[in-house]
Amino acid sequence: MIDYKLFSFSCPPGVGGEWFVEAAELCGLGKVEIKQAYDPFNGNQPNQLKVSLIRNPCTWILDCYDRLRCDDGDVKLLMGLDANQPIDFFIDEYIRKTPGALGRIANRYEADTVLRIEDMPWAFVELIDLLDVPKIMRDRVIGLGKPKNLYSFRSQHAKMVANMERELMERYEYFV
Repeated sequence: MIDYKLFSFSCPPGVGGEWFVEAAELCGLGKVEIKQAYDPFNGNQPNQLKVSLIRNPCTWILDCYDRLRCDDGDVKLLMGLDANQPIDFFIDEYIRKTPGALGRIANRYEADTVLRIEDMPWAFVELIDLLDVPKIMRDRVIGLGKPKNLYSFRSQHAKMVANMERELMERYEYFV
């Protein structure tokens, strides 16, 4: 969890926290390590806005696969799947062994507001406008552009992942 003084930020690995942390730094909110964001809120911020991120589970699962292949410990603890197989086998294993895991992970981050990474940079701009961050900072965030590596995932596997994560898909209005 990151305390930006104006708000607290926490999100699961693989949903775009790197982009958010970079945008916050560009706005002068402070430079922090992304790994701090992966710890869920601890309840020590009773009067502070708690902000989190979410990502379409059909592309989030692909990011988890990439992170596991790079031996990212944060994701390994969350997923417990073997990424030494081709992506098709990984998705099949996810569906068979841990259906709904992404939704359960997301639920650990109990936030007051959850922004969709696909809605950046505009969702972040709206957030900083609400918090009275100087307008000049908005141009820096807009200049950062959309997050990279959001993947394109249109296949039978996308439909199966969406089905396994139906509650998450519906809650955040994602469609396949």
